[in-house]
Amino acid sequence: MEDFFYKSLNLYNKFPLVVRNTIGVLYRHLPFSFRYGPFYKEYLERISQFENVDVETGIRLHDDLVVNSVNYAIDTVPFYAKY
Repeated sequence: MEDFFYKSLNLYNKFPLVVRNTIGVLYRHLPFSFRYGPFYKEYLERISQFENVDVETGIRLHDDLVVNSVNYAIDTVPFYAKY
């Protein structure tokens, strides 16, 4: 949802202040899971995992996330496919 609204930022900035304030109040009442999308819940779980593990396990989890990110880039971005 954030990405959708960001595309409309120039239009939003042209609105009078009272309209922007009203939109802001309405937006703040939306649940975080709706505002930030399906990744929000997964991200909260990751934070919880990192808070509740020892340093070595945290490093391993971090390394796994980096490897997963690199593999995702290789699989989905043509530029990285050759690597």
